[in-house]
Amino acid sequence: PTPAMAQYLAAKEQHPDALLFFRMGDFYELFFDDAQEASRALNITLTARGKGDKAVPMAGVPVRALDNYLQRLVTSGHKVAICEQVQDPKDAKGVVERRVVRVVTPGTLTEDNLLEQKRANYLAAVTMSKHGTGLAWVELSTGAFFVTECDARRIGDEIGRIEPAELLVAEDDTRLDEVLPHTRAALTKRAPYDFGHDTASQVLTKFFGTSTLAGFGIDELRAATCAAGALVAYLQETQLAALPHLRRIEVHRTGDAMYLDRATRQSLELVDTMHGEGRGTPLLSIVDATRTPMGGRLLREWLLAPLTDPDRINDRQAAVAELHQYPQRIDRLDEALRGVLDLQRLTARISTERANARDLIALASSLRRMPDVAAVLDECAAEPWIEIRRRFDPLTDIADRIGERIVDEPENSLKDGGLIRRGFDAELDELRTLAFDSKQWIADYRARESARLGVANLKVGYNKVFGYYIEITHGNKGVTIPDEYVRKQTTKNAERYITDELKTFETKVLKSEDAAKALEYDLFVALRAEIAAEVERLQATAALVARIDVHAGLANVARERNYCRPIIDDSNVLCIRDGRHPVIEATHAAGAFVPNDIDLDPPDRRLILLTGPNMAGKSTWIRQNALIVVLAQIGSFVPASRA
Repeated sequence: PTPAMAQYLAAKEQHPDALLFFRMGDFYELFFDDAQEASRALNITLTARGKGDKAVPMAGVPVRALDNYLQRLVTSGHKVAICEQVQDPKDAKGVVERRVVRVVTPGTLTEDNLLEQKRANYLAAVTMSKHGTGLAWVELSTGAFFVTECDARRIGDEIGRIEPAELLVAEDDTRLDEVLPHTRAALTKRAPYDFGHDTASQVLTKFFGTSTLAGFGIDELRAATCAAGALVAYLQETQLAALPHLRRIEVHRTGDAMYLDRATRQSLELVDTMHGEGRGTPLLSIVDATRTPMGGRLLREWLLAPLTDPDRINDRQAAVAELHQYPQRIDRLDEALRGVLDLQRLTARISTERANARDLIALASSLRRMPDVAAVLDECAAEPWIEIRRRFDPLTDIADRIGERIVDEPENSLKDGGLIRRGFDAELDELRTLAFDSKQWIADYRARESARLGVANLKVGYNKVFGYYIEITHGNKGVTIPDEYVRKQTTKNAERYITDELKTFETKVLKSEDAAKALEYDLFVALRAEIAAEVERLQATAALVARIDVHAGLANVARERNYCRPIIDDSNVLCIRDGRHPVIEATHAAGAFVPNDIDLDPPDRRLILLTGPNMAGKSTWIRQNALIVVLAQIGSFVPASRA
């Protein structure tokens, strides 16, 4: 095989289960079976390299269109290995150096345009062993990392609550066979060795740079540790890079949340309807008034895991209640948060060195909204708001650092210049001046040669093939061409020439332009590394903004829909006066829904016998009260006059 094909075969041998996208100039090429599979999956042309018996099936996609093709392949369950050129072709003495830089799978997507803004894209791992049943899940695009242990009979419901895009299982774990048919996640089978406790512990301690797992609170959760270790091993295998935004593991204790099995979630239509995506109206769409992507994701999590601790519920309610009492604060937060982009996913891209200059500008633009958020927090007196304000870091220094260095509208590419502001770096400014002065030199040179030859329409142009040239149209046939003019190209309408003087100038200009672009790239990378070092501060503020957003959104819904604050305590009383179905009320004309009551107070009133003809609303009434309870236990106000 050719040197390039030898590179391809070596990379493919390392990733036999993935479609290998092999970078060749402006295209990613696929060969052999990968080309045939990609041709079928993407409906792209299948060609061949070589002839006869030696013909190799080949297909390709443009580099600029990668995200579009990635989405189609990954959503259909394929893995894609990205093999990039990691050497400038100009520096290569032989074949350009290439290597696989990441493997993209359904659970490891980080590209913003491939992800739903208000829905987490989890990668999960599950194990059932002598240690118990453990589950770990991570959202690579934000750095959120969770583990839990639960009864084996509930593991299917826990997986359903998380809704992972991809689920890792041990290839010999037959105990999960009853659970797996109910998940829509792409299944990835892994070696049982990855799920061993000793192996998992070693992987985790090495990854986090600790000697034990005690600091994460999972040293006693042996099954969860097994799942978490297998998950991290898979991330290291697919991402092939450091993941500094994965900094902690959060333990989810199933007893802290209301148990909602798969049938209950579907019947209540909390976040999706039974009719499928795009049909019907789930509760989430009615109560989601969040303005940020991370706020939307947090509200979704709350609805799928309502709290069971009255103190925590009342803490959330207190935050909502204060905003509800002062509606102008809702409006001010609404205005401030409208301009905030996805801080969590931006932070992850920066820390994994995948962010470009536009990502930094998006981050700075969002952070400039933080002082407005802080100003509202300063006015709040409820205990939860005082605690949020105490921990809230507006990160103005990070916004300032970006604003001082990056231009307002940077180029998308990092290697073509147009990133760094004038005045920030003296050396860069000097190189740019050389390049800028070249325009004047070209104008003077053109005018001089035009006058010397008597050719008014003489042009000086540039192309990538042979650089700067002088162009004289065929309409100037009587002109005497100087001896120093070397003919380089004949076109339909003109002759093109070069001169020693022009080539000397070209060398000087291109060197300064190349040096300027290289320096801009280095300055950008240095700034990105500075921002990445602040990942802990960025993640903390992003998490608080998400919580602020959810509280403000729930307060806004309560204000607009006339919801009341329910009383939550440890009793078994369920008393709702003038309750309304939150979805039906919001999707029908005002007054169409008749409010109704429920009053259960065991042991005296522990049973309701509900009768009526078909389609009379019995199941609607049951669902209505269940939805009101769910709303109450996420810390929301509820559609009733009293509860």
